[in-house]
Parts: sequence; C-alpha cells; structure tokens
Amino acid sequence: MVNQITLIIIIIIIFVPSPIYAYMDPGTWSYLFSIIIAFSAASFFYVKSSWGKMKEIFNKIFKKNNN
Repeated sequence: MVNQITLIIIIIIIFVPSPIYAYMDPGTWSYLFSIIIAFSAASFFYVKSSWGKMKEIFNKIFKKNNN
C-alpha cells in the first residue's frame, strides 16, 4: 500500500508540468544539437566497424548443418 502511494506521488511529480523560469539562449540549443549529431555519428561508426564480428556471430548461431 505504501509502495503504491509512493509510486503514484512520483508519477504525479514527473508528469505534472510546473513552470520553469529559466532562459535558454541559442548557444545552448546548438550545443545540444551537436551532442545529438556526435552521438549518432559515433553510434554509426561503432556499428559499422563491428559489423563483421556481429555477422560472424550470427552466422555461427543460425548456421544450418548440412550433414
């Protein structure tokens, strides 16, 4: 019962909007945009560089035995 009430209070705090009195200058948005682009590029490079190993592992797992 206590856990349910705590969970409900946490959900209300998270999802009920409250006013934020802060200023976001354009530099902040360009910084966030560059972080998103860098993360996407790094993820793409990681997947591309390890694609051979992943392909080899999947071939071993799903290889059909022709005995």
